[in-house]
Amino acid sequence: GSTYDIGFQFLKAALIRTSTMVEMNIYLKDQK
Repeated sequence: GSTYDIGFQFLKAALIRTSTMVEMNIYLKDQK
């Protein structure tokens, strides 16, 4: 149902945001 879709979208957004933060941290570490 729609509740499942909303939960899936939220989960996917959180996953993308987390992976982006990790990539940014790795990038900043490489800059030093």
